[in-house]
Amino acid sequence: MRKSLKILYILPYPPSLIRVRPYSLIRELIKVGHTVDVIYLVDSREEMGVNRIDMEGVRVERFELKKWESYVNFFRYGYQFPFHVAYDFSPKFLNLVNRAIERGEYDIVHIEFWRALPALSVVEGLPVVFDAVDATWIAFKNLYRNLSLLSPLRWLYYIESKRLLKFAKRNLYKVSSTVVSSEREAAAFSMHGLGEPEVITNGVDTEQFSLGPPYEERENALIFVGKMSYLPNQRAVLTLVDKILPEMRSNSRLKTYIVGAKPPRFIQRMDMGDGIVVTGTVPSVVPYLHRAKIFVAPLREAVGIQNKVLEAMATGTPVVTTREVVDGLLPPVREGVIVAKDERDFASKIKELLHNSSYWNEVSAKSRKLVEDYHSWKKAREKLEEIYHSVLKTG
Repeated sequence: MRKSLKILYILPYPPSLIRVRPYSLIRELIKVGHTVDVIYLVDSREEMGVNRIDMEGVRVERFELKKWESYVNFFRYGYQFPFHVAYDFSPKFLNLVNRAIERGEYDIVHIEFWRALPALSVVEGLPVVFDAVDATWIAFKNLYRNLSLLSPLRWLYYIESKRLLKFAKRNLYKVSSTVVSSEREAAAFSMHGLGEPEVITNGVDTEQFSLGPPYEERENALIFVGKMSYLPNQRAVLTLVDKILPEMRSNSRLKTYIVGAKPPRFIQRMDMGDGIVVTGTVPSVVPYLHRAKIFVAPLREAVGIQNKVLEAMATGTPVVTTREVVDGLLPPVREGVIVAKDERDFASKIKELLHNSSYWNEVSAKSRKLVEDYHSWKKAREKLEEIYHSVLKTG
């Protein structure tokens, strides 16, 4: 039997049901006897109501970064780090990590996501597992390609993609092991000379995301779920409302739920009584997934694995999405998702599901089964434990 480990888990955001990957992995590690101390950063962009990790036995230290401090950091450290890393950089946060290292006697340090990677500077001498989650520079490159030529953000994303790659090459050789969430991300790392990362795909809590009602008991409704302050999600909503729904004019009673925190005003204004409901923050997305007949995800800048897609599948809500989203899924799981080529194809695939209950029931059952078979947080935790022990064994 392997020994229990003492782990320092460092995050640039709170582990929560929104940041479900660290939240679920920490819960699983605690279940099997490991000791986990968590240090995370909270900035003004995070929802304060969900910034609590509700696990007994977890020591949590939280560092709040004021919005004005982030703006100062953006200009003060923007020459040293990629801009989105500089925005969250704080010497005070590193001091908090350093104090924990000095008193903690940790076996291993786990750092998640690029914005927390500067913590490497204060954890020297300890084995470090870095969970990059995804190849974020791909999202930046895709935004550069897809944004209007007149958009002032276009070239910023191009520059940021280059700077993030350089940042990765300067730092990843210092970590003991790198982890990503999909095979596509692992291939991107390898292609850019960033080693061969381990893959730990996300799980789904299939008790929380329970199987929803059958076709006959659901509303004639579509749903999109995502954090609405995230630009790719905003662009997906615009595609849904401005390009896909107009192709559905013959279905005048169709309702569309746009569910997620912090919708900007232009998205809030879509809720004008034309069948579009913008919810903002909700206690749980499950009732909405159970209510809608189809989950629509027209994301063109998808990286990593989209947990919102897996959660929809777990509830038996058929998913219509893009090739960019599907490529992040495990090959067998892709069989449970319907891929649309363009906006007109989205509308066609949606209509087929809405009007064919037998086809809907077939896709619904298959979706649920694939998530049960391939996306367990227990399996993800077991893979993470293997990585921890391999790193400690090799020194």
